[in-house]
Amino acid sequence: MNAFSDVLAAQQTLVVQGNDIPWVKGPGWERRILQARVKDNILVTQDRFHPGFKYGLHRHLAPVMGYTLKGAWSHEASNFPYVAGSYIYEQLGNLHRFYNGPEISEVIYV
Repeated sequence: MNAFSDVLAAQQTLVVQGNDIPWVKGPGWERRILQARVKDNILVTQDRFHPGFKYGLHRHLAPVMGYTLKGAWSHEASNFPYVAGSYIYEQLGNLHRFYNGPEISEVIYV
């Protein structure tokens, strides 16, 4: 690397300060969009789920990757194995539900 390549890399790097992005509130959850690139089918969000929040049966039109920052959640109603530090991968078309545990959870999704 040299000074030119360092400058070029910096110009091509997107930096998002999450605290500068407002939360959009829904019933039992909040979301902020960190990046959206429609033409590339990319959406990166930080989601916050309130205690006991659940979301009905659904599937995604693209694979979903998630990293849990805090709390615990699951695709099962009574067991919450996705805890802080957990990474999950949902395959394309995977039919599932969302259940949040007894605390606020925060997850980064791509």
